[in-house]
Amino acid sequence: PAAGRVAQRRDALATIDSKPRVAAVAGKEGGMNWSAFGGWSQEYRYDSTSVDTSLVSTDFTSQSMVVTDGDLSLRGRGERYDVQARVSAGFMYDLLPDGPGNQTRVSIAYGDFADRRFGLNARLGRQSGYSGVLGTFDGLLLGWKPRPTMRFNLVAGSPVDSTGDAYVPDRQFVSAGASFSGWIDGLEISPYVIDQTYDGFEDRKAIGSEVRWFAPGRTVVGLFDYDLGYNVVNMAMLLGTFELPGRYTLTGSLDHHKSPYLTTRNALSGQPVQSLNELVALFGETMVRGFAEDRTADTETVSIGLSHPLGTRFQWTADASATRVSDLPASGGVEAVPGTGTEIGLGAQLIGNSLMRAGDVTILGFRVYEGDVARTVSISASSRFPLWGRLRAGPRLRFDYRTFDTGGLTQWVASPALRVDWNSAHTTIEFEAGGEWGSRELMTDREDSSRYWFSLAYRVGF
Repeated sequence: PAAGRVAQRRDALATIDSKPRVAAVAGKEGGMNWSAFGGWSQEYRYDSTSVDTSLVSTDFTSQSMVVTDGDLSLRGRGERYDVQARVSAGFMYDLLPDGPGNQTRVSIAYGDFADRRFGLNARLGRQSGYSGVLGTFDGLLLGWKPRPTMRFNLVAGSPVDSTGDAYVPDRQFVSAGASFSGWIDGLEISPYVIDQTYDGFEDRKAIGSEVRWFAPGRTVVGLFDYDLGYNVVNMAMLLGTFELPGRYTLTGSLDHHKSPYLTTRNALSGQPVQSLNELVALFGETMVRGFAEDRTADTETVSIGLSHPLGTRFQWTADASATRVSDLPASGGVEAVPGTGTEIGLGAQLIGNSLMRAGDVTILGFRVYEGDVARTVSISASSRFPLWGRLRAGPRLRFDYRTFDTGGLTQWVASPALRVDWNSAHTTIEFEAGGEWGSRELMTDREDSSRYWFSLAYRVGF
């Protein structure tokens, strides 16, 4: 914390023979050192699709737009105080007359003030990722760090469904959280409690915690969220990575969560009204809370993966996963939605480095997916290699073959693509183009489809 002051004293000692210079250095005491950094990018995207059967032939442009993004941070660092302002935003300019239209997106826009002496900080604006808050929100964060191993947060604001939305005050929350570490080597625990309302009704009231444990060759992360109003577990997830003897690496996850997270606002799904007030007026709050539970599925996933290097240039990975999504019952005039049952995925990859030229990467992949509707087999190959100078090329190819459970009908899709990019210290230029050709059997016909797309982008950082 005293690095700035010590640097000033060092400069003063180095110029001890010059009284005017000593006075100038001493005058900087308590001042701020300012820095600015960020980036700017623009990308043009084009996508055209054609679908043909024996009766119908259609051609349409599904996308033609210019996407502009920018990120700017201004930071001031003093002997005691730090200040920062950051904005990350974008604008999508739609060139199609019947397209979705232009859209402005603001992902981050906040000002932050910190007092290092007392471990205090305040952040106001659009931000994300604190104490049980789901995604992005507009609001205020107050933090206190009395010790390096201890931090407390108080957050209040309004959740944001999409970064293209403006501030909407109909949903409000208050959240309190903490973070503790140091008492067990590598372990950090971050409990929280949150209370959220929507149109004056209880929307989400939950307690939970994140747990992170890091040790040489081992990483474990756990998430837990319990809704006190509905008395259900919203999220229980455990992720782990372990280095095993013989240079093997094991990864695994256990995941049970509500999809989407259970909130009273979920009751609006499929309803003809736009606000919770209107729905409560029709059915009453008790029934509306039941609708919210009916519109929220349970999703459970188990996955495991193993990787191992082969010599100095190759590495193989293999993984398996199983996922199940529960049924959604009919209620409130909304039809039932069947679940998926248990869906199985199996995959393997072989990764090679510097096979043709120094610095290239080649990946061969194979995956089988067994779902409720169809069985899909995918084969893929991709590569990235240097051409000359700072120019790189990355061709890739994927082939999918799908067999549907109904009638044994089949479908195949081939997807080639090429990416070329040039990088300098602060600038990147990228061009990417590809296609997709497919054919699907119908009960009494065949559907052939083709798709072509490309994008051209540049990014500048400073």
